[in-house]
Amino acid sequence: MKNKKGIELSVNFLVMFIIAIVVFGFGIYFISTLYGKVVDLNEQKQELFKNSIKNLKCGKSERICTTKDKKNGKPGDQVFFSVGVRNVLDTDKTFVYWVKNEKAFDKDNVDIILLLSNEYIYPEDGSVEKSEIGPLKKFEDGTGVIEIDVPETAAYGTYILDVEVQYEDSASTIPYGNLKLYLNVVP
Repeated sequence: MKNKKGIELSVNFLVMFIIAIVVFGFGIYFISTLYGKVVDLNEQKQELFKNSIKNLKCGKSERICTTKDKKNGKPGDQVFFSVGVRNVLDTDKTFVYWVKNEKAFDKDNVDIILLLSNEYIYPEDGSVEKSEIGPLKKFEDGTGVIEIDVPETAAYGTYILDVEVQYEDSASTIPYGNLKLYLNVVP
């Protein structure tokens, strides 16, 4: 009788152990599949954005340009703008750009809270690193990216973003031009 109970316990243990291994295997498979899909989505997003800026070329008379100056985004979204710069100066230059939220208003044209500071975001305050394009040779085009993370609490409306482009000359930066971008936060 004792022998049967011992065998029964051993069989129960083996069955539970096999079930635990199977459940653990399914968990690993599920997590790896989920992670693979997240990586695929990020790669697809990066590929779409690369394709959107691939053909960004400033016209002969343009120093600063963009593929699309108006974009829609929902609270919680990431919105990307592309910035193109053409060096029309006589020497090779590295260009830097900063963004500020100049104005924001709702559909009734009433001012709303800004997404970003209404001051240019310079690297000295530690909020962002400066974004560089270049060095560019004379009449060479370069591109940069502006990524806006729309907060979950962002009010619906239009946000006017002012992009200031400067070039580095010795120890200072000299203004090169501005670009206006419009972000519509929609439901």
